Amino acid sequence: MVSHYIYDRSRLYQWNWLGAVVKRNPASWANIHAGLDQTSEALIRLFPAAQRRILNVYVPAEMNESSIARARRHIETAAAPEKADPRALPLKNCECDTVFLLFVAHELRRREARLQFFREVGRALNPSGCVVLVEHLRDWKNSLAYGPGALHFFSRREWLAVGSQAGFNLANELRITPFVGCFVFSKNPSS
Repeated sequence: MVSHYIYDRSRLYQWNWLGAVVKRNPASWANIHAGLDQTSEALIRLFPAAQRRILNVYVPAEMNESSIARARRHIETAAAPEKADPRALPLKNCECDTVFLLFVAHELRRREARLQFFREVGRALNPSGCVVLVEHLRDWKNSLAYGPGALHFFSRREWLAVGSQAGFNLANELRITPFVGCFVFSKNPSS
């Protein structure tokens, strides 16, 4: 019931929360997903004039979540992604105003892999750009809703630590639902 509420009934895919975190329309953006893309088409509709890159960083050996494989068999998307390595994204330095990481970063299970991924995202982000990270959080609400499945998520503290270690500042934060958080990171001026 919680998943139905989050993905079918909440404001998550209505996108009305996005204006609160992205203050200006990006001229160029990248949406990075892990094999299951349920957001690029909406982002294209929201920012039709922007240059865009859609990257699929699904690595079966590292991202062995069976639900991704099952969902990929049932969902078709019109936006064709580029296959990408999360350790070496095919983006130029400072190419993007905004990078969207919507339910993708938690699939990198090892902290070092997440940190390397965030550093790559930072390399591709222009100095005044932002990263929009949307994730379930490992907290009491998700623990009640998902039981042991909440261990697949990471805590707020972990996301802030990885962001900081990768050279980002927390620019904004909100809860899209009681179960899903959004963090907006900007580049640290000294990075």
